[in-house]
Amino acid sequence: MSPFEAVAARLQAKTTLTRTQARGTLRLACRELGVPSDAASRADMQLVLARGLEPALKVRRVAYPDDLLHALGVALAGATDGGTAALHGMFDDLD
Repeated sequence: MSPFEAVAARLQAKTTLTRTQARGTLRLACRELGVPSDAASRADMQLVLARGLEPALKVRRVAYPDDLLHALGVALAGATDGGTAALHGMFDDLD
């Protein structure tokens, strides 16, 4: 599971957001920090968790538990590294 997918799934599970809302909120937080959500590495998503997600949730008045960032960090730790290497790897079989 990619870092984006792992965090989005846990965000949906820990808040009142639907799947679409969780993914959209996360994509907007990524965009505001210049992180490409489709090729985000674990380090990129850690930046989003540290600086972008909490303000995005507050702006949207989303209630979330105190342990949300910890739970998202745990989900992120279990994700594959992702990043641009994952995008380049999908073309390896075409040779």
